[in-house]
Amino acid sequence: MFTNTDSRLRTPFFRGLVALLFLMGSLGCLWTGSVNNAVRSEDLHAMIQFGILKPHEIAAANRWGSMQQQTALMELVRRVHSTVTKFEGIENGQDREPLDVLQRSSGVCFDRARVIEKAATAMGFETRRVFLVYGGWSQLLKPGGPTHTLVEVKWQGVWVFLGTLTPVTGFAKDGHAWSVSDLRILASTDPLRLRTFGWKEILPRDFLPVVGLYSRHGQHYPPFTPVPDFSPGQMMGSWMP
Repeated sequence: MFTNTDSRLRTPFFRGLVALLFLMGSLGCLWTGSVNNAVRSEDLHAMIQFGILKPHEIAAANRWGSMQQQTALMELVRRVHSTVTKFEGIENGQDREPLDVLQRSSGVCFDRARVIEKAATAMGFETRRVFLVYGGWSQLLKPGGPTHTLVEVKWQGVWVFLGTLTPVTGFAKDGHAWSVSDLRILASTDPLRLRTFGWKEILPRDFLPVVGLYSRHGQHYPPFTPVPDFSPGQMMGSWMP
């Protein structure tokens, strides 16, 4: 036999309250994976100290013309890869901010991407991270499968990719500015052209691009939980026209 308290627990109001609390708790848990992409003063200091960024380049992108912006981005990528010369990745559960990567002079694609994206952001460009999953959705949650990380910057209203293993960019000799979406089409339809352009870090096979995903295991950025590292703003922005 139910008591009065039992009856109250079965009311629509109480069930709605429980559902709301559960939703808030779930969102709070998910939000622990949110990556802080703010360029900190220590980031600026490290990037200037190691020659990745020049003081006069900070917040200068809006003052530059299109060709000067293009040149600055190409030079930025060259600086990063000429400074970070070793390919030993930072272990999971450790910070991988610009100072960490530059002091080690070592890093794989997702380590170098952190320096590139923060330097480009400091210049005044809109940036975002793109996680490439080779094999499509079926491989997204499978550990150990082939993946890659690229950085995209908004240049003259379009997204252009920046290489994270080699000093390449989407500014091709044919005058076209290539985005990761363009690369996906090319990898599926004409993969040999990837080699023609010198984009050897892109495997010549179909991939799924996931904008705003930084890691699937949550061990690249604090608080180092099992929740994937991601940027909510970048993800939501990629869904909008």
